[in-house]
Amino acid sequence: MTTPSDADARSREPLVLNPYDWDFHEDPYPTYRRLREEAPVYYNAELDFYALSRHRDVLEAFKDWETFSNRGGVALENTTDDVASVYFILAMDPPRHHAMRGIIRKVFTPRRVAQLEAPLRRLCRQYIAAFPTDGAADFIEAFAGRIPMDIISEMIGVPDCDRDMIRSWANTLIERVDGSPRIPAAAIDASINLLGYFGTMVGERRRGTAAHDDLTTAVLDAELDGERLQDADVVSFLFLMSVAGNETTAKLLANMLYWADRNRPQWARVQGDPAMIPRWVEETLRYDNSTQILYRTTTRAITLHGVSIPADKKVALLVGAANRDERVFLDPDRYDLGRDCKDSLSFGKGVHFCLGAALARLEGHICMDELFKAYRDFEVRHDGLSRVHSSNVRGFKHFPVVLHRR
Repeated sequence: MTTPSDADARSREPLVLNPYDWDFHEDPYPTYRRLREEAPVYYNAELDFYALSRHRDVLEAFKDWETFSNRGGVALENTTDDVASVYFILAMDPPRHHAMRGIIRKVFTPRRVAQLEAPLRRLCRQYIAAFPTDGAADFIEAFAGRIPMDIISEMIGVPDCDRDMIRSWANTLIERVDGSPRIPAAAIDASINLLGYFGTMVGERRRGTAAHDDLTTAVLDAELDGERLQDADVVSFLFLMSVAGNETTAKLLANMLYWADRNRPQWARVQGDPAMIPRWVEETLRYDNSTQILYRTTTRAITLHGVSIPADKKVALLVGAANRDERVFLDPDRYDLGRDCKDSLSFGKGVHFCLGAALARLEGHICMDELFKAYRDFEVRHDGLSRVHSSNVRGFKHFPVVLHRR
């Protein structure tokens, strides 16, 4: 963690927000703190984007889709001119967004999510049974990085034999080069591969006669204004599911262990009462959310805190900064499982509130419940930790642990 002397040194440095900088990925929170105090509306001239860091401003921007539009997608960089082909409803505004979201909501119901608990528990037990007898493993590779993609694959109908391949592509496409907005060739290739895979899958479903009870079939059968969705819309939906539903939850699980290890009195509360696990999920989401930044594009000029933001500019909504805003959260840099997290913005707000929020919470709860039915405690091998380097996702790529059996 940052020491007071480190913080003082940083405060004397020029205030720079570079979402591609690897040092920023290691600990963005001192930068967020300075942004909230010194530049609540920040402008990066080199990368040509604005950033909002205070909770109220981020919340209002989430809610004001008419000014802060999703038409340009949720990332600073774009892999294609047709951003909806990869972001689906995340690159749409109402009324088209409402119509598409209505279709997805019908197939992403609480009933369907609740039905995933039993297969989720089976998957957890399967991977836990495969852990080495000494309990030493890479938590990401052996558990956290596998289960979310398996669940998403089960939901959309990806066969077992293809899931490692889909997982690898999804992981690759979010990685970025240090300090550079350029999208790496490997990420572009991974995006193309995913779109191609799902394009083939949709084509086969259209031509096939076998019945499938999954989300892909439900979306293929859905109608918008009396007509079936175009194949391109279904493909972009599957693309979004495979990326958004995988990375963020995998990172959440490792972040939960990391902060429990760094705050052992809080971990003791979970050990003493498994009913604390949902609170563990919620406080981790607030304290160190997987999705740190979501971008919008202004549709008109707007002035905030005396700063004029022109129309057609990218604006970074700093979720990670808003969730540590002392104007809303008492002692926000303290990790506290007893905290009321109702004002957390981890899943957004407004029309784009995350459809997968209930699933992410379920996965966090069930995965940790099953893990610590089998294990009583854990050690994090800090010297082996390494982070994913992404412009908006925060979490670990490698997370070596030793788990101690009951």
